[in-house]
Amino acid sequence: MRRTTIRSFLDKNTVVYLDEADYKEQVDELAKEITATGVKSADAIHTACAIFANCDFLLTTDDRLLKYKSERIEIIDPIEFIKRIGGENDD
Repeated sequence: MRRTTIRSFLDKNTVVYLDEADYKEQVDELAKEITATGVKSADAIHTACAIFANCDFLLTTDDRLLKYKSERIEIIDPIEFIKRIGGENDD
């Protein structure tokens, strides 16, 4: 059940492409702001891209990134995400 729920969600919600030519400057600027809060550079770029792709969630197990808070995106760990999309029951 859990695997089916996750696959269904991913199939419906994860196809986004950001053209570097259109977003590079904005992503770099936002990533710089995010890095200033203590997030590693690569994680900041991933987060900025997710924000510009209008993602609701960014999944991670990185403790430092999980501490980053933004009104533009919710950063949560995969287990919490599974619980939220209805895979909480092990039945």
